[in-house]
Amino acid sequence: MSISTYLAVTPARNEADNLRRLGRCLIEQTWRPASWIVVDNGSTDETADVVRELAGVHDWIRLVSIASAVKPMRGSASARAFNAGVLREPNLPDLVTNLDADVSFDRTYFDRLRQEFEANSRLGIASGLCYELHRNRWEPVHVTSPHLRGAAFTYRRECLAPLLPLEERLGWDAIDVLRANARGWQTGTVPSLSYFHHRPTGSRDSSRFAGWTAEGDASYYMWYRPSYMLLRTLYRVLGERDPAAAGLAWGYVSSAVKRRPRHAEAAVREFVQSNQSFRNWAHRAREAVGKA
Repeated sequence: MSISTYLAVTPARNEADNLRRLGRCLIEQTWRPASWIVVDNGSTDETADVVRELAGVHDWIRLVSIASAVKPMRGSASARAFNAGVLREPNLPDLVTNLDADVSFDRTYFDRLRQEFEANSRLGIASGLCYELHRNRWEPVHVTSPHLRGAAFTYRRECLAPLLPLEERLGWDAIDVLRANARGWQTGTVPSLSYFHHRPTGSRDSSRFAGWTAEGDASYYMWYRPSYMLLRTLYRVLGERDPAAAGLAWGYVSSAVKRRPRHAEAAVREFVQSNQSFRNWAHRAREAVGKA
């Protein structure tokens, strides 16, 4: 299946320095995007000026400005900005990428990613393996299947269209993965393809405990099994020695006690329950440490 075009959308709030680096990465690609849309979500720095400067040289770069939410929140602000960029396009290209401003990659990243989509017609969402800086070393960030990191998240057009508009809440990327799999698509990380995330996830949260609590709430919304959440919390707290990760359980239990709303699609609930069944725990554990 031939793929000829792609669109990159970058939600941005006070990302002037990061956008200069990301712009260089996209300009140097061996397969450039048909368009790169930067959605400025209420920046107070030079974000808009940087994009205008790049657009003055490259006509495939565009700036879209939207009003900031009253209280911008991790996840929801990104999905809102992505929707604002994508829903303005009358015709979507073959691939659409949600690309955080704080990532970088080599010049062949998108060309090689295209080959993955061409080789597998059922691949609906894909990403390279994310690396983050820990103790001055770039280390891979592993996730359990079918999930992948949302910092560089590429959809096939046919997979994305029925998912729009994206849910504007924390966990939008995981929700999309679940919805895609429930519809018969495949999703996942390409281990041989890497990108670098220069700002660790959650670094803008008020505290690490608050960040984990929000993720616990998102997990409840997505119908995660209580037993799986307990295992996940213990792994983060004991295996990774992060006491703040107890917020995962706190957020999940708090949402359950308050009977917060959960995702409405029955197929998503069924997929999650099956994927997190006890028979899959050993494989999920190997994935979490990159040994699957």
